Amino acid sequence: MADHQALSFTATLLVNGHPLTILSEATEGTIRVAHPDTNLGLMDVTHALGVLSTPDDAWDDAREAGHVDFHVTGDVAPVLFYFRHTPEGYRLYIRGGEHDGQGVFKSKYGIAMVSPIEGSDPTPWQMRNPHTQHPLDLAGMAVDFSIINLACAASGQSLATHLIANGEGGYLITLRSKPATSLRLNITERGVDWARR
Repeated sequence: MADHQALSFTATLLVNGHPLTILSEATEGTIRVAHPDTNLGLMDVTHALGVLSTPDDAWDDAREAGHVDFHVTGDVAPVLFYFRHTPEGYRLYIRGGEHDGQGVFKSKYGIAMVSPIEGSDPTPWQMRNPHTQHPLDLAGMAVDFSIINLACAASGQSLATHLIANGEGGYLITLRSKPATSLRLNITERGVDWARR
């Protein structure tokens, strides 16, 4: 069996051709959205992983309707993720940008959020084949791109896209009521030194 470093890598992710990003890196202002549980009001997804339509005027109708009040600040660049292999699955870290060295954690509401690492490692995620739901790792990937689902290793629930406004964007959340989101994995480097987060 390959060791953890050999199974670790860096990659970007796309959702339906749109780069997966940290929403705060592409916006100005706090991103507050309706909670999936309508009894809980609004929640802040500013540091969530998600996708956004561009340019900013694509959000004019949503702003006028009062669904959002943030602005998209420019082109949305894909985040470079460091997939660090562990026995539980892959822990995701951010490489580059204002969130460099931070990790991807599942919030108490199931949202994939980026935050500093303070005493606990990021949430372990399993890569899964979207058709069979069988677990995947780098050893089984002969080429540098693949379509995957990401599931929380502890709960087994896959990340799904929850829409923002009228579908101009979305963020990733583990919800039983939504189908798993297919992510295009584009590997940029294999066998990355896993000592550096």
